[in-house]
Amino acid sequence: MQAKRVAIIAVGTELLDGGRVDTNGPWLSARLRALGFTVVGRLVVPDDVSAIQAGLAFFRDRADVLIVTGGLGPTHDDVTREAVAGWLGRAVVEDADWRRRMEADLAARGLSLPPMVFRMAQVVEGAEVLPNPVGAAPGQWIEVGGHVYILLPGPPPELQGIYQAHLEERLRRRAPQPPPKSVLLRTSGVPESRIAERVQAILDRSDVAWSILPGPARVDLEVRWTGPGDESVWEQLLERLRQALGEDLYAEGDVSIEAVVGQRLRDRRQTLATAESCTGGLLGHRITNVPGSSDYYMRGYVAYSNEAKVDLLGVDPEAIRQYGAVSEPVARQMAEGARRRAGTDWAVAITGIAGPTGGTPEKPVGTVHIAVAGPDGTTHRRFQFRGTRELIKEQSAQMALDLLRRRLVASGE
Repeated sequence: MQAKRVAIIAVGTELLDGGRVDTNGPWLSARLRALGFTVVGRLVVPDDVSAIQAGLAFFRDRADVLIVTGGLGPTHDDVTREAVAGWLGRAVVEDADWRRRMEADLAARGLSLPPMVFRMAQVVEGAEVLPNPVGAAPGQWIEVGGHVYILLPGPPPELQGIYQAHLEERLRRRAPQPPPKSVLLRTSGVPESRIAERVQAILDRSDVAWSILPGPARVDLEVRWTGPGDESVWEQLLERLRQALGEDLYAEGDVSIEAVVGQRLRDRRQTLATAESCTGGLLGHRITNVPGSSDYYMRGYVAYSNEAKVDLLGVDPEAIRQYGAVSEPVARQMAEGARRRAGTDWAVAITGIAGPTGGTPEKPVGTVHIAVAGPDGTTHRRFQFRGTRELIKEQSAQMALDLLRRRLVASGE
């Protein structure tokens, strides 16, 4: 069966009462669209059998594949299995193989859990079990009446693990062929209005659909080719976009800026250290999210207090007294001290005021100084970010990575 239309139902009362935000729907939508599917809708429903079944009824004639996420855990409010089974006129049964796997895993970890945990070994009768590589509740694949029903656990790492291990290639074989041409162009350090201004004339045509997706200190441009499959026209369009975006373009595809920076450092066999104040280790966290980052990331300093800046990084106390901890001289000394003490090729430093308190008229909340020290000297930029404490920290880490990326590009391969 070739499928074209997909619907996603996210189950969870907490998604409706503000306790959590559904991140699985957007994650799945982006990957399904890249395969060539049309996502006809996403629906959020509470942990309620009748609500889940109402969602299934709504999408029955609108979608070929129905994905239901969440509600596969062991507690009383995890009712997705029962809802889907009742909708299909089937029973809920225990998968003996999966229960044995759960028992072996618990024994290996030395854990003794209440019997209710084995509810996660229950599946819709006739379902194919999709093993969960990082959790206890398996996914399920059910084909009936010209439809495919896919049940996935709600925790994003578990859902993503099952999708990547068992679903992506399987769905690719059922997707419309060939999938439409599309590209994700990732930029950093430029407002979305500037990006739109640069690409508007290039993309103002009937055979292209495009979207601008802003994030903290970055902007993604998603472009989809809706015209005939002329490879040369598509490539010419891409090249014009690359030229328009210039050095602000840091990646094509779903690639993080920390991965781009890491690959450049690895290719050059160079090393990096970080010195953070207001971001409290967020920059190091992002860098170490990249597999293999130990090849180039040597050391991270979290120097939150003035004393730590002096003791760990060798910042001159007089510079702090005269200019303040949030200042260009201190940011430069933090970067240079980190590079010197870690013995690395490069170092990045961040010092700022993340708020919501601590600002002054001269240095309001959102003032951030970032310095990059490298073989060819130290550079610095002051930023005035806006938003919540968390958003200011995210923007600071993003721009620190972007400044390092630009230095690496400018210093040659």
